[in-house]
Amino acid sequence: MQKGLAVLAVRFTPEEQEKSKRQAEWRERAEASARAAAGTRLTALDANKSGITRAVETYRALDSGDLTDVRIRSEFVHLGRGGRTAGDRDATWDRERDIASRPPLTKLIAAAGSRALPLYLTALYVAQLQPHASTRTFVNELPNTPRRGVPACWVDLGGMRLTSDPPRSPSDNRRRWRRSLNTAIDSLVDYRLVSLTKRSGRAGGYDRFQVLMEDGTQRPYVAAGEGAAPKAVVRVPSAFFWNGWHLALTPAEIATLLVIADRTERFRETRRTDAIGDAGVDLKEAVRWSEYGLSDEAYNSVHMLHQLGLIGLIDPMPDRANPLTVGRTVTHADGSTSMVFENRSRIPFRLIYPPEGRRVDDLFNERAFDVVRQAVIDRTT
Repeated sequence: MQKGLAVLAVRFTPEEQEKSKRQAEWRERAEASARAAAGTRLTALDANKSGITRAVETYRALDSGDLTDVRIRSEFVHLGRGGRTAGDRDATWDRERDIASRPPLTKLIAAAGSRALPLYLTALYVAQLQPHASTRTFVNELPNTPRRGVPACWVDLGGMRLTSDPPRSPSDNRRRWRRSLNTAIDSLVDYRLVSLTKRSGRAGGYDRFQVLMEDGTQRPYVAAGEGAAPKAVVRVPSAFFWNGWHLALTPAEIATLLVIADRTERFRETRRTDAIGDAGVDLKEAVRWSEYGLSDEAYNSVHMLHQLGLIGLIDPMPDRANPLTVGRTVTHADGSTSMVFENRSRIPFRLIYPPEGRRVDDLFNERAFDVVRQAVIDRTT
């Protein structure tokens, strides 16, 4: 043996070896599942390319570039403190009660189809393109399907006018587009974000649907004013719509991004230190549940948002995959002390919006389809 070097032999017990083997097998299955999910998403994204492309072209025909951001009332995203409490989760708690008690945003991603949230956000964008949007009720005069001489229709704006393969007849295409749109509108009607001017099921029943306020009050839509208090609205750069991000991201990714934006604004004035725990904001499970109704599954999209460069993400737990159990001393009323052991996996990610070195206004300046598609491809390998 070379002088000065020593070999340290580490022996693992059979139990430790078996645990390590199980962990490796679990990681392998999880990675295979993630690759398969990415492949499925890539297929769906490619199938929607023609619709997204047409939508983006249509926005350019309507948007002169004067709108800097789209203002979404915070009640759409946030329940407020005490909106739901841990005590609500009693023996009678079920999925129906869970969804009913959420704010409109997370109601939509839990129970509506994949097109309902993008369509509603598109409607807010289109409404705010109108003159005097914050003082006048938005009147929907756009046709639902393409009409000669009219520059826009809702199936185009919502990214639903897909090129069929193999080609179909014009009437078949129109029925397909209308069916997609009507399904999304039905979900928005269910959650009181849209109302119909005619009874559903009658000819033209979905035409000129009425967009309602995003705060759940069921009033006809009037945009929040440009001077709205910072915590009263979530401001989304108009480029988010101009470049089709609301059509290329999943509803869960959109919801999580809006939640992070809302949370960031609520804590913008908080005094900070250089500690990792003071970077950005966190979304503890209790906060996600009580204030936003954001499920664990939806919250997991923070990783994709980080990969896309839309948020910064700091993990304060390098050992998150196999967290250590740590102890702390607790002093009781009688003066005695004891040790309480906790699993460090409770420490949440730090989420930074916009990412360090970036400006919110510049985050969405690229065409979403290309950026998202490449990120999804990277996840298939």
